[in-house]
Amino acid sequence: MFNQTEGVIQTWFDIWDVQGTKRGEIIVAKQGFADDPFHSNVDSHYLTILSNPWFEDGQQTIQTWDLERMELTYECTISQADMDEDHSCHTKNGIVYICDDSGRISEYWAVDGRPISRKMADMEWNSDRWRRFSDGSRIVWAKWLTLYTNEGDVVQRFKVKQGKGYCLEAGILFDRFIFSISWREKSKHATLMVYSKTGKKLTSSRVAVRGRCLRWFIDIAGRLVLIWDTCTSMEIVDFRGLLQRRRDSQRYSYVESYEK
Repeated sequence: MFNQTEGVIQTWFDIWDVQGTKRGEIIVAKQGFADDPFHSNVDSHYLTILSNPWFEDGQQTIQTWDLERMELTYECTISQADMDEDHSCHTKNGIVYICDDSGRISEYWAVDGRPISRKMADMEWNSDRWRRFSDGSRIVWAKWLTLYTNEGDVVQRFKVKQGKGYCLEAGILFDRFIFSISWREKSKHATLMVYSKTGKKLTSSRVAVRGRCLRWFIDIAGRLVLIWDTCTSMEIVDFRGLLQRRRDSQRYSYVESYEK
């Protein structure tokens, strides 16, 4: 909530737990906002608040609060030199970044105080679209589909991408496999690829492109359900059929369609 009366500017945040009990409130003597959902690490939860750099004195302050203890754990102000170079602050996946307009990072730190390497910071910064395995390794497809270790090292960059004229969706199955669905705009078919957790190609298949936007989920039986924006039916792909086809060297897959 934001309030400005008699020249006094305040922003305050009411903090509630999942049981609906109010834990407290945070009051910032500036116009501020939470730039990222709160970050959790084990039993600790953190909220990072940024002040509006275009309001009042033009400086941007950064505050991180421990929501369990309702205590301010970190506060800093972006230097005037950084402001003169059009540097600004962003929070993402539990990391605070100071970067320029082109996205080049000059400083970074974890909101919970844990040490973090530059390669981990870069991976998190580029993780606009991602899925994570239980061991912390992950796939990211901000542009090229890329497999990372839990330390931020690149394991493999796959030859599928999204960008101008290219569309890409990806996901994780059974915490063991990676799949991707890629197609070109105006194409009638997409390529479904299945990889091992280490990035080895296992099998591939084709699915029909039935719209411009694709939504998907894994159902309770472990099958991939595809929903296109302009189609009245759902397509269901059984991964067991795809993987069995690879083992038996037989050309078949199990696909069903259901009307919405």
